[in-house]
Order: sequence, then C-alpha cells, then structure tokens
Amino acid sequence: MLMPGCANFSNVDVRSSYFSPQWSPQGEIICIKNRMAVSGGKGGGFGGSGTSFSPYYYLTRLNPSDFTERDLLFIGSDLIGIGELSLSPLGNYYVYKTYKKLNIISSNGDLVINIALDDEYASFDWAPDESKLVLLKNGILNIVDRASGNIILISTIEAYEPSWRYAEKIVFYGKQNDIYYLSFIRPDGTGLEMTTLTLETTGAYPQYSPDGSKVYTIWTNYIRQIDASTKSIVNTTIASNDSFAHKISPDGTKLLGEDDNIWNYYIFTTDLDGSNRKNIVTW
Repeated sequence: MLMPGCANFSNVDVRSSYFSPQWSPQGEIICIKNRMAVSGGKGGGFGGSGTSFSPYYYLTRLNPSDFTERDLLFIGSDLIGIGELSLSPLGNYYVYKTYKKLNIISSNGDLVINIALDDEYASFDWAPDESKLVLLKNGILNIVDRASGNIILISTIEAYEPSWRYAEKIVFYGKQNDIYYLSFIRPDGTGLEMTTLTLETTGAYPQYSPDGSKVYTIWTNYIRQIDASTKSIVNTTIASNDSFAHKISPDGTKLLGEDDNIWNYYIFTTDLDGSNRKNIVTW
C-alpha cells in the first residue's frame, strides 16, 4: 500500500493525493495527482500561521500490482474546479474537466482543444473510435466532436451517468415519471430503449464490459452484472463498502474504483467477484 507522498524541507510540506483513476489499454492505472506544496508561517506546514498552498497537477501512472508511480504529464497549477478524467479507449487522448471547461490533450501532452461549458457538473465518456465523446451537461445528453469541439444535443430526456466506450449504444440512466431507468441510445439520438431496471434496483455508474456484452453497475457493497442484450441482471457480487466510480479493466477481470469512509479515501482494485482487494490511501 502506497501512502500519500510527504516530504519536509525548510518550512515546506510536499504532499500528494490521487483521484479520478482510469485503466489504460495496457492495464495500468492513470489518474490525476495533486502535488501540494504547503508553506507555513509560524509553526510551518499545515495549520501554521500564514499557511499558503500551491497545488501542482499531473497525469500519473500507477502500477496496479504495487502502486509504484510515474508522472506522465504536468497539467498545470492552481486549476479551478479540476475533476473528472477520462482516458480514450485506445490510449491516444485524455480529457479532463476544470471549471466549466473540457480540456482534451493528446497522449504526448499537446493541446487538442478546450471546450467551454455552461455546467460545472458535466460528465462524459469516449466513443469506441475516440472521435467523439458523450457529454452530460445540465442533465441532458450531447455528443461532442473531438476535433472541432461542436456539441450536438441527442436527447431531451433527463439523464444520469452516461457510458459509451466499448459499445455502439450509450448506456445511461434516463428519467421517466420521477424514476431513473437503465437506458440505451445510439449516438445520433435514435434507438432509445428504456428498460424496467431502475436506479434503485441496479445501483449506479453503468460501465460496459470490454466486449460490450455486459453492463456493470455498483452501489454501496454490490456489483451487478447485466446482460446488454436481454437487459436482465445475471449476477450480483459483493464489492466493498461505499465504493463508487468503478471502471472495468481492459481484460475484463478486475475492477478499479474509489472508496470513502470516515477516515480515509482510497483508490482500489479488486477481482470482479470482490476478492483480492488492494488499496492506495490517497488522502
């Protein structure tokens, strides 16, 4: 288990935390690292009089077996509202969110495009061929062209947690009569299919298996496996308490997620049956 980095020199603390983990196509973990330099006044470090904070953000690779790390790219410092990260399915692009903005960069760090948003809580996922993204903003599904940044509305149904990367159709929760149902839609807005599976019965954070044949959902301590063709729950396994934002590994054998309890926040991996859990305490 890797504890948050902490080094003291002069009157400065340097501490690292990690969030928004993703699988790379090679089965490594890519996340955002916040390397915080904290300088204090009297007493120094955290809590000292005149304490100042200087956050520096990196895209960082973690080895899933021992969580050793290597910084890939420096993103920037003092970024307002930095949050969700998504690595494209083939590993050629990254998109990450700052305050009311999507930032798409290539794997070598070149800026592709910045896209202004009118929703600070937007969420997104890549198309299988990396040419587009599905974008949930203001509760509505849109498609974003990677090259031009054009945003096209595809549905007016109130939606939640879209996912796309491994299948033709986008999976999400669609709202009807105040109930969210597991739903599917093509990226051109046709073929809408709202199932009878509700958010309450399946959980949240729908994710396709790499072959597109299954959808996994997770909530509290359950992972549910749903057949993407029949739209029926075929398996339920125990995960871990309070886990969320899970991702299925490219080989379909492991789960990567985030976990919160009263003492710590974790990035973790498990086998799909919930066994063989490994944690990194991130803050």
